Amino acid sequence: MRDKTISVIVPVFNEAKTVAKVAQALIKSNSAIELIFVNDGSTDKSKEILEGFNNQIKLINLKRNHGKGFALAVGVKNAAGEIVIFLDADLLNLKPEHVDRLAFPLLINQADVVLAKISSTTGLFDPFPPFSGQRAYWRKDLLPHLKQIAKTRYGVEVYLNKAFKKKKTKTIKLKDISYLFKHQKIDLSLLPSIYLKQALEISKTVAQVNGMSLEKVKSIFNDKKIKSIKDLLKTISQSKDIENLKGVRKYIMSHFSKYF
Repeated sequence: MRDKTISVIVPVFNEAKTVAKVAQALIKSNSAIELIFVNDGSTDKSKEILEGFNNQIKLINLKRNHGKGFALAVGVKNAAGEIVIFLDADLLNLKPEHVDRLAFPLLINQADVVLAKISSTTGLFDPFPPFSGQRAYWRKDLLPHLKQIAKTRYGVEVYLNKAFKKKKTKTIKLKDISYLFKHQKIDLSLLPSIYLKQALEISKTVAQVNGMSLEKVKSIFNDKKIKSIKDLLKTISQSKDIENLKGVRKYIMSHFSKYF
């Protein structure tokens, strides 16, 4: 496994509760040549926590929040490894061997893309691997897509799934690992607006990758008119462009299932 180099990229936005343990676990990895943490304009203590790791990690600080897609694109652009592994910053019980598990199918030419299904001893599991933030790619394959990846914000997994649809993909299981639920990280009163913002971004990305023009996307998914996820789902079901929106509802429901 040592003939190919591996870079691990972790996008971070207000993950002070978990990011230190994620960094500590990755530092123990003998496989990764670099650990890139992209602080995406965090307003909590994430930046200060990551700065405490000094030269053990490569820290990129963005002055304001740009979204997950932008953070990942910045990470890939600055990565030196031939293989790029994406990991979320809210993982619990992450271990160095999880890096090896993600990289292995690429190293033995078994796959071009690796998606991870999370399975923990507590019974938590992620039933929708296509939405997993834990994944691996060849960096050279990602480079032509960086401009579009940077625009996707919360819809980055949707874009990647579409862009690499014809690539050989393998789904693996990462055992004894879980993640922090959103309601455990932020004020409950903020959840509806945050979920809606994410759902809108995902919907816009799905619509565009399915061929809908940006002008029409903006017209249908009007942020000022859609005030709830219920409004959003109703807008999708009543749209005359339902063919181009095929799959949007599925993506939304599968994405938010992990939080409940």
